Amino acid sequence: MVVPRVGPNFPAALAIAPSAPAGAGARAGNAWEHDSADDIVAFGIAGRIWESAFLLRRYVDRDAPWIFDPPCTLHGTDAPLTVLELGAGVGTAGLALAQALHDPSTPHTVILTDLPDVVPLLQRNARTAQAHGQDVRVCALPWGDARAATAAVRAAPRPLTHILCSDLVYFPELLAPLLRTLLDLTSTEHPIEVVIGYRIRSLTKEQPFWAALGSWFDFRAVYCAPKSRPDVWVPFGSDATHLSHGPPGAVPDDYFVFVAHRKPHTLSQTAPHSDAALLAGHRVTEEATQTYDPDLSGVDTFEWLMLSRSM
Repeated sequence: MVVPRVGPNFPAALAIAPSAPAGAGARAGNAWEHDSADDIVAFGIAGRIWESAFLLRRYVDRDAPWIFDPPCTLHGTDAPLTVLELGAGVGTAGLALAQALHDPSTPHTVILTDLPDVVPLLQRNARTAQAHGQDVRVCALPWGDARAATAAVRAAPRPLTHILCSDLVYFPELLAPLLRTLLDLTSTEHPIEVVIGYRIRSLTKEQPFWAALGSWFDFRAVYCAPKSRPDVWVPFGSDATHLSHGPPGAVPDDYFVFVAHRKPHTLSQTAPHSDAALLAGHRVTEEATQTYDPDLSGVDTFEWLMLSRSM
């Protein structure tokens, strides 16, 4: 008798296939560059490479043929970066970044996080990077778990500089926990940039997350221009060449990279206890009474970004 697996990574009627199976351009030794049916059976949706990872691979590539607006802060810095990837799954985006950042003279660190039962997959895939001297670490970080977020930050060798998110906005029941973890990780005076790779799947279900994000964060869509034509700007993700690997059925207009920064005035505020209130964009100014800040500016940021892209 086969016991069905349960949990966020095993939704009912799960029927998915690998997006980049072995032989689809993967180099020998880099397990994180491809996925397999066996990993999907073992780890559910965490065992598949979701499409935004292919977009982020191009974004973090030092040799990418584009310039970006806003500029990519993951390139061209001598200061050590400490990047934490949420919901890393196979680890493709984070490990591609670790590879791009590798410089013996600068101690960059990439921390891959996911649910506890996905940690073995990340540990396996991180070994190649670790064998090449890259500082890649793995830890459990369930969304909405403030203690786990604190532990991940404390285990980092330096304050976080970036948070990486690849295809994390999907199930409605996970939107509030994801936002709570982003707030926990960015509740610091140290500036942290959040880089989000996103593919639209069900805009009606996903839009509440973006509205709530805009209440706490300033965020922009990334645009790109060829280095050979720096006057020709298009949204990054709007062309198939922006993805390192094009899965069948991929529609370029569905892809985005967003860059977000915490609004300074929200650092003194807390998230409401209610998930519904959080996703409505509310911020608490008085914890004891759960008094909300009446200012909801920013909740329409995502709508404006969608409108500007369609023009």
